[in-house]
Amino acid sequence: MKIFFSMRHAGALRNFGSTLRELGRRGHRIHLSFMVPDKYGDGRVLAELIDELPDLTYTELTKKTPWRFWLTFARGVRCAADYLRYLEPEYRDADKLRARAQQRIPRPFVAVCRLPLVRSGAGLRALAACLRLIERAIPTDGWIDGQIAAEHPDIVLVTPLVDLGSDQVEFVKSAKMMGIHTGLCVHSWDNLTNKGLIRVLPDRVYVWNELQQREAVEMHGMAPDDVVVTGAPVYDQWFNRQPSRDRATFCATVGLPDDRPYLLYLGSSAFIAPNESVFVREWLRALRGAAEPALREVGVVVRPHPQNFESFQRVDYSEYGPVVVWPRGAADPIDALSKADYFDSLYHAVAAVGINTSAQIEAGIVDRPVYTVQTAEHTGTQEGTLHFRYLLDAERPLVHAAVGFREHLSQLGRLLAGETDDGGDARRAFVRSFVRPHGLEVPATPRLAEAIEALGREPSRGRPRTRLWLYPIRWGLVPFALAHKVGRLVVRVARGRDPQYRPLTILGFVLRPLWWVLDALLHWRPARGFIKRYVIPRVMPRGTGAETPAEEITAIPRIVDRLYKSGRLIIVGPWLSEVGFEILYWIPFLNWVKTYRPFDPDRFVIVSRGGTALWYGDIGTRYVDVFDFFTPDEYRARNEARLIEGKQKQWELSAFDHEIVKRVKTKIGRHDLEILHPMYMNRLFFAYWKSQRSVSLIENFAAFPRLPAVDASDIASELPDDYVAVRFYFNNCFPETEENRRFVGRLLTRLTATTDVVLLDPGLHLDDHWDLAPEMTHRLHSIEHLVTPRNNLEIQTKVITRARAFIGNYGGLSYLAPFYGVQSLVFYSNPEGFSVQHLELADRVFAKMKRGSFVALDVQALDVIGLALTGAAGAAAAPDLSMPVSSSQAMAGPPR
Repeated sequence: MKIFFSMRHAGALRNFGSTLRELGRRGHRIHLSFMVPDKYGDGRVLAELIDELPDLTYTELTKKTPWRFWLTFARGVRCAADYLRYLEPEYRDADKLRARAQQRIPRPFVAVCRLPLVRSGAGLRALAACLRLIERAIPTDGWIDGQIAAEHPDIVLVTPLVDLGSDQVEFVKSAKMMGIHTGLCVHSWDNLTNKGLIRVLPDRVYVWNELQQREAVEMHGMAPDDVVVTGAPVYDQWFNRQPSRDRATFCATVGLPDDRPYLLYLGSSAFIAPNESVFVREWLRALRGAAEPALREVGVVVRPHPQNFESFQRVDYSEYGPVVVWPRGAADPIDALSKADYFDSLYHAVAAVGINTSAQIEAGIVDRPVYTVQTAEHTGTQEGTLHFRYLLDAERPLVHAAVGFREHLSQLGRLLAGETDDGGDARRAFVRSFVRPHGLEVPATPRLAEAIEALGREPSRGRPRTRLWLYPIRWGLVPFALAHKVGRLVVRVARGRDPQYRPLTILGFVLRPLWWVLDALLHWRPARGFIKRYVIPRVMPRGTGAETPAEEITAIPRIVDRLYKSGRLIIVGPWLSEVGFEILYWIPFLNWVKTYRPFDPDRFVIVSRGGTALWYGDIGTRYVDVFDFFTPDEYRARNEARLIEGKQKQWELSAFDHEIVKRVKTKIGRHDLEILHPMYMNRLFFAYWKSQRSVSLIENFAAFPRLPAVDASDIASELPDDYVAVRFYFNNCFPETEENRRFVGRLLTRLTATTDVVLLDPGLHLDDHWDLAPEMTHRLHSIEHLVTPRNNLEIQTKVITRARAFIGNYGGLSYLAPFYGVQSLVFYSNPEGFSVQHLELADRVFAKMKRGSFVALDVQALDVIGLALTGAAGAAAAPDLSMPVSSSQAMAGPPR
């Protein structure tokens, strides 16, 4: 059987991945159609499914589509119909839901709905019937017709379908007109009550439980026999699961003491709790101010919602005792590691607390008590949503609800007093009725697959004919559809941000037909190739990065996917930029590439400089060094020319890049190689570097394992048995000043008084970093005699891996030491000389390393540190505050 499955975006695979695997295991062919990009840009689930299911294909309908006359008008009609449902009596208290729907419709329509005759029950029903009639009269979308017909499916499935004004209605309409069976797979627990209406009824609706079955019948007009109760497939993964680590190990991982229980706070979406980090602070303040000692001392793990984590990025709850925000980034449990983390946090918690989130259901599945506190702030998104009331079912409540903090603290206090829970039977009864209505031991995934197969086996109902009386209505709607489309364009023109630019906007409106012609021309492959090759390189701004990070988030996974499917060797690089970016961004990005698609390491030809092959040992097996082709003087001259052109960050393939690639191909003896160039990473991460995106952008497209172990035995005889590796050079954050020269001199004097020091200054001038040249003593050791251009970074790396610690100025190599488990203490004197985003990422990454640490200090802060250490020493003599008194002591440890 061929199944065509329309999803709004690839994020729906998180809920239906198990169903697709089951259908694939049963031998069915599946085609996925995504309407928009996944706003989180994570394609791991899709990549895994493609690997597992050979008969799975997909398309993304994200490119510009042909001009579609009826589409804008149809959206408006559907949004109006969705708004009407929130005027029904059962939504009397749903102010936020009603306001959300009202934002999508014109104000005159809202005014009409408030007229006395219209807002009555009979008036609303008549208006809704009129909108349904208009929906029937609107023809199917020819472009969608073609998408479905091209796949020749036996059945068309959609999810979620009920978004406000959703275009997915077109898939149901087109499939029904083609005589193809249609089915709606309900995506989540709130879809049938919290979203829009099912405007065109599919042949089947697959729901979780009897509550949703009643919603489909009473709210959406489905026939009872056409609604199939299967259970919730998305939750099958949490049943019969075991934790990946014991409680003590988990607490150590997140940073909590394991001598007390902890509460797990489960974050809600931004719509439910837009200011959740502030609410959590109020909750913690109430918790720590409680009369019961257990509440004042209980641990707390705050887990932000993956779609509402930004406000938790920099929040500090340390004043409230053992409280951790973990993880701080967007951690959607979609892979094995993130699922294990999430389950462990639920399993080891004494209870879960949340406002209104599906994670509360998952806590119930793990059989943990669930609590919520109802406040005036969240009235509209708790009592004002029908699905929240299901959690408070009178016969089998999942959640212990409290009105206000006083009652909530009393409930938690009783739980912690004996760590007992008297709601276990009700909780399990809720899980059985809501999640697995066919029995706790009966998974939902096979039942949904069987129900889909049953629909596919039914005989076709044939192609229905459009009723003749609908044609006059359709013809009568044409002027309204045209006026609506033109009106929307005029509104967009009139909304110019600044009146002085409005004439230009109007000019663009007048010239729009010319742009349509140009767009059609650009769809012609020869023209597109000519422009890409000869026009773009000449008009692209120099030294600027990607201005549309959302496009890069979508494009990069597709590029990696194409490279993977090509089966060819891939040149990875050439890397010609700074060492720091190579270590902190480029290599972690390549680690993500290897996890996103299972590339064979033999396909990667790494191209870098200075003998960095040992950094890439876990990525590729082939390495080519730029110094195999160029002398140091040639390299410096060519690189300086590249920098003058504004290409330090390698936004595109420069002439120097092209020449290196050509020589690599000649050396390998093959010319059909693909290229994975640093420009992709630079354009993707540009938004983070410019503070346009949070650090989660990096975390979603980078992985930070330790670098591969290094064998440094070949230089061991040239090094002391115990030493500290040091490298200072002048750069923007540590400029060439007399104060900095004196600081380095005093630091080396103090260090060599207690330990040997190996200077990493290679004596080579290959870039804009000029090393200091301190006077040599018997405890200062140089490596200049070991270093060549071809191996300079290799030798420095080997020295660092054997060192007790690394000390230097902030930049390049300072990131390298922690990746080898070596402590790194670095200094800067000009905070304006570097981007704080890089330091923020380094702190986040290295804080998670089990061995190795990273500390960056402002030289100006050393006086304060010396003062603090003097106070701690009591009667000890005052140290010289102009130098790091504790540097060698802080790095002390067993000799390496």
